[in-house]
Amino acid sequence: MLFTEIRFAAFFVVCLVAYWALKRTRHRHIFLLVMSYVFYAGWDVRFLLLIIYASAVTYFGARLLSGETSPHPHSRVLSVSVGLLLASLFFFKYFTFAFENLSALVAGLGLSGNWTTPEILLPVGISFFTFQAISYLVDVRRGDTAVSRSPVDVALYIAFFPQLVAGPIVRSTDFMPQLEEIKRFDTDQFIRGGTVFLLGFCYKAAIADNLGILVDPVFAAPDQWTTVSIWVATLGFYGQIYFDFAGYSWMAIGVAAMLGFELPRNFNFPCMARNIQDFWRRWHISLSTWLRDYLYIPLGGSQRGGGRFVYAVMVTMLLGGLWHGASWNYVVWGGLHGLAIIAYRYRKQIPLIGLMFGKTSTAVGFWVGLLATQIWVFALWIPFRAESFADTTDIVMAMFGQTPGGENAIPVWMLAVVLLPVVVDAVIGHRVEQMRQVIKLPIFIYSMIVGGVFALILVLVPLSSEPFIYFRF
Repeated sequence: MLFTEIRFAAFFVVCLVAYWALKRTRHRHIFLLVMSYVFYAGWDVRFLLLIIYASAVTYFGARLLSGETSPHPHSRVLSVSVGLLLASLFFFKYFTFAFENLSALVAGLGLSGNWTTPEILLPVGISFFTFQAISYLVDVRRGDTAVSRSPVDVALYIAFFPQLVAGPIVRSTDFMPQLEEIKRFDTDQFIRGGTVFLLGFCYKAAIADNLGILVDPVFAAPDQWTTVSIWVATLGFYGQIYFDFAGYSWMAIGVAAMLGFELPRNFNFPCMARNIQDFWRRWHISLSTWLRDYLYIPLGGSQRGGGRFVYAVMVTMLLGGLWHGASWNYVVWGGLHGLAIIAYRYRKQIPLIGLMFGKTSTAVGFWVGLLATQIWVFALWIPFRAESFADTTDIVMAMFGQTPGGENAIPVWMLAVVLLPVVVDAVIGHRVEQMRQVIKLPIFIYSMIVGGVFALILVLVPLSSEPFIYFRF
C-alpha cells in the first residue's frame, strides 16, 4: 500500500476519523496497532508473524532486562534478545547472499557440488523495524527508556504504520513518551502535517517518479546507451533517490503529525553538504545517528586514538552499506564512504584534501568543499544503483568512453532537466522553511493554499504509483 495510491487515501481517512473519534488512549493505541497490521498485511499477510515475533522478543527481552539486577544477566539477556532479532534479519535478507558466496568459495577450491541457491522473499521494511526493536532494548539496558508494561505499546512502537516500511528509524526515547500523552486534536498540527505530506507527495510523485522514467531504463541495460546518456542517468539517479526517499520520509512525518505524533526529520538538504561528515549529518539522519549511537560510539569512536577511530568508522560504514542490501556493491559503497570520512578527519596531513577542505570558512573554500563532496557522493551512487559489480565497472568505463556504448540516446539538454529540481531544492528549500516560520498565515487561508496546490498536483501528475526505492532495504 503506497502513500501515493488511492487505496491508501481511503485507508487513512478511515483510520483518521476512527482514531480521533475514540476517547480513551488505550483504545486508540489498540486501534492504531490493528490498522498498522492491516497496512502491513497489504504487502504480504504472512510476514505479520515476523513483526509479531520481533515485538514479542523486544517486549519480553526488555521485561527481563528490567527484572535483573547484576550486570552479567543483563548482558546475556541483551545479547540473546538482539541475537534473536538479528537472526531473523540475517535469514530473510542475507542468507542467500552468504550461501552464494560460500558456494563460490567452495567452487574456487574445486569442491563444488550441485547446490541450488535458495529463493527467500525479503519482507518489506525488515531492516527498519529490526533496528527500532534493537534500539528499544539497548535504551532499556542503558536506562534511557523506561520499560513499558504494555505489550500493545511496544508492538505499536515497532509497527507504527507511517514509518513502518521505510523509516524514519524512530528511537524509543522519542516515541514511547508520546504514548503516555493524552492527545487532543490540534488544528494547527493537523494542517502542518497535511502540508508536510503534500511536500513529500510532490517530491515522490511529481519529481522522483518522473526522473525514474529517465533513469531506470539506462541502469537496466547500460550497454545499450551512449556515454552521454549514462552521465545523464547517473546524475538523474542522485535526484531520484533523494526525492524518492525524502518524499517518503516527509509523507510519513505528515501522516504521523495528523495522528498527533512527532517523528524525527530524516533529511536536511544534503545537496548543500560541504564535506562528507556534513553530508552524513544531512542524509538519512535517522540511520546515520543510529549507527553513530549504537555502533560507532560503542566501538570506541574518536575517544581512543587514531587507530580505534579508523576501525570504528570502517566497521560502521561497511555494516551501514550492508544494511542497505545483500550485495558487494553496497559493501563497496559503504567502505568508500568510510575512507572518505577518514580522509576528511586527517585532511591536514593529505595535501590535496587539505587544500579542498582546509579553509571552509571562506567563500572559495565553501564552494570547493561543496563541489568536491557532491562529486564524491555522485560517483558512489553508481555502485549503489548498479544491478551488479560487473555493471558498476561497465558503467564507469562507459562514462569515460572506454567502451563503445549502445545506440539508445538521451539528449544532452536533459542534464538541465535532471539537475534543476536538485538545485532548486538545495538553493531555495531552506529559505522557504525560514519564510514559513516568519510569515504566519491564518489557518483558513493556509489550508486553502495547501488544498489548491494538492488539487493542482493531482491534475498535473499521472496517477501511476511507483514503489519507493527504500522499500527494498
